[in-house]
Amino acid sequence: MFRIFNLKTGMILSVLALIMTLVPLGASAQRTVTVTGTIVDHENEPLIGASVLVKNTTNGVVTDINGEYTINAPADATLVYSYIGYTPVEEKVNGRTSINVVLSLDVQMMDEVVVVGYGVQRRGSITGAVSALKGDAMIKTNNENPQNMLTGKIPGVRVWQKSSEPGTYNNNFDVRGLGSPLVVIDGVPRTVEDFQRLNANDIADVSVLKDAAAAIYGVRAANGVLLVTTKTGG
Repeated sequence: MFRIFNLKTGMILSVLALIMTLVPLGASAQRTVTVTGTIVDHENEPLIGASVLVKNTTNGVVTDINGEYTINAPADATLVYSYIGYTPVEEKVNGRTSINVVLSLDVQMMDEVVVVGYGVQRRGSITGAVSALKGDAMIKTNNENPQNMLTGKIPGVRVWQKSSEPGTYNNNFDVRGLGSPLVVIDGVPRTVEDFQRLNANDIADVSVLKDAAAAIYGVRAANGVLLVTTKTGG
């Protein structure tokens, strides 16, 4: 009877030992870490609103105004970093708590992207009235004034010359006949004259925001907004 009791006790202890051995393995497999980092572009500028997603899950976050993020993920997970107009990047966590990422421009995708007042969007996802023109398309018109180069190229934009004097910049334009729009160059409100005197070869693209799409700029945008993005070095 004593031997049977010892045998049963030994079996129970063995099972308990096996369970105790497996528990740490299971806990390790499910361990999560808090990952922080910064997402920047090829010019080391922070990307606002870039997406960080745990691969094959719906767990994700976006970067703040400084391009920084914080996300909880399994220690063995893979994080997917993406931003409109840039090539996505995947990084294995491998237990790390800090991962910084540099995203490169996706040249093929850029033709489908339009600059708007609050960043960039895919052309097909825009619900407001937005028209865009690439700088390369502008310079096909031989003129010293970038404003004149918009003639007939953007729907709703009307350009007319006030004087025939050679070298003059005395002309005007409007959007949908409502008057001169607000001009914003590289995120800074400027005058129409500033746009007229830009070197067209330095212009990357031009977007015209109409109706509700221009509301982000307030009452100054009542006649629409002309967004100009210049080329960057490098």
